[in-house]
Amino acid sequence: MGVSQGKSQGIGFILGESMNELRQLMQELDEKSKAIVWHVWRNGHARIGELTKLINEESDSNTLTRLREVINPLSNDIMEKPVLCFEEKKIDPLTGDKVLFSWWLNDGVELLQKSKEMLDIFDGKDELRIVTELPGVEENDIKIELNDNVLVISAGENCKRIPLLYKVDGMKRNYKNGILEVRLKKL
Repeated sequence: MGVSQGKSQGIGFILGESMNELRQLMQELDEKSKAIVWHVWRNGHARIGELTKLINEESDSNTLTRLREVINPLSNDIMEKPVLCFEEKKIDPLTGDKVLFSWWLNDGVELLQKSKEMLDIFDGKDELRIVTELPGVEENDIKIELNDNVLVISAGENCKRIPLLYKVDGMKRNYKNGILEVRLKKL
């Protein structure tokens, strides 16, 4: 798909109420449009030039057309609101930095809620690597399942549902000192 490896956000995620709508949107989008939504979702925001480079588009104008005539209209049909929005100036809630002239996940789209424990998702060329904190948990108590492109990690009362925007196979796991690493091969 051509999605570059983004820097980790260091935030845990739990499925929000709009996840089914996002899944439907991602299924109906073409590969380049999926790459754009995934990149903005992972990084919080992106400039048009960054997105143009990401999808190997010829010009920023073509990328802008894709955002305005493909991604957001389909999102309006499915979610009744655009999934991405342009902001001239906005404060990044994770860093506190002022970000100029970027595309953001629409504030009105509640796809994910933050959890207290650390969770990072690393998007590699051939695999997804999920690293999460499971404090006070014994390795034998950890259960990991894949249900409809949602990775479910449970241990006692702790349950994390992590949406995967790729089809995956071949799970490997490693648990040490309260940190779980799960590697999933992309299909």
